[in-house]
Amino acid sequence: MSIKVTPFKRWSHFRCFLMTLILFFFFSILFSTLYLTLKRFRNTLELSNNTPVIFRKGTIKSNVALVSFYTSDYHDIGSISTINKLFYAYKHGYDMIVYQKPFYKKSIWIKPAWNKIPMVEAQLENYEWIIWIDSDAIIMRHELTLEDIIEISKKADWRKKDHEIDLIISYDINAGINSGIFFMRNTEWSRNVLKQVQTSWKYIPYSLHWYAEQTPFAMEIKYGLDEHVRVTYKRVLNAYLKDYSEGTTYIMHLAGCPKQKPKYCSGIMHEFYERWQRNNVTSVSDRELLRRAEKDFETLEKQ
Repeated sequence: MSIKVTPFKRWSHFRCFLMTLILFFFFSILFSTLYLTLKRFRNTLELSNNTPVIFRKGTIKSNVALVSFYTSDYHDIGSISTINKLFYAYKHGYDMIVYQKPFYKKSIWIKPAWNKIPMVEAQLENYEWIIWIDSDAIIMRHELTLEDIIEISKKADWRKKDHEIDLIISYDINAGINSGIFFMRNTEWSRNVLKQVQTSWKYIPYSLHWYAEQTPFAMEIKYGLDEHVRVTYKRVLNAYLKDYSEGTTYIMHLAGCPKQKPKYCSGIMHEFYERWQRNNVTSVSDRELLRRAEKDFETLEKQ
């Protein structure tokens, strides 16, 4: 007895075949696009030769260095921030390292903020501690030293970890931590963190993410739970405008503001720069240091 195939069954079989074919082509295109995207992304990660300008108060190299990226894209905010950091470095005898060119080739596949990772990595082996400060941040309390921040971070981190400190950073409501300002010690753990954030395939989707390197950085240090990390108060280390507290805030950070409202943010930065001068540039030696910082910045701009 033969089985009769109805038109309805024929249509059902054909429809299944058609759907399978469509899905096959869809996923083929999807994976091909993903592969080409990753390949193009990797091609942009060609680190260029990038020699920074190094400033120091005397002739003796310090074991601590501030590292920053000066760019005119931030209007006069970058210049104010750089002069402020030069003054701080001279006051405490730290080296000040300023990059003027990005490491990564300009590309739609990666945000400029990623440049801080190779910049810190390139200098970490030369110092005991690296202090990274974004070019839209200003140090408000120049009496505080690295040692002071280490002690503050020990008190702030409620988990009371026993491991020696390799990274000091602050929390952020958006990405978990804020990598705009951090203190990193020259250890194997630190070097591995920077390497993983920069090269691990699992972080590639974040190349165009709004928070750029910040989320991969947070994931790599377990959002501050790693025993090598101390997470300190945001209002101290990395205060936004709403977090600022006179006499408490160490670094004021206008994160993302310069690109959104350049004139408004420039006005705020000038206001805090004048406030910083009133509170920190109070002696003859301070004024001499400030003049030197301003002069060195003028030299930097001409290069």
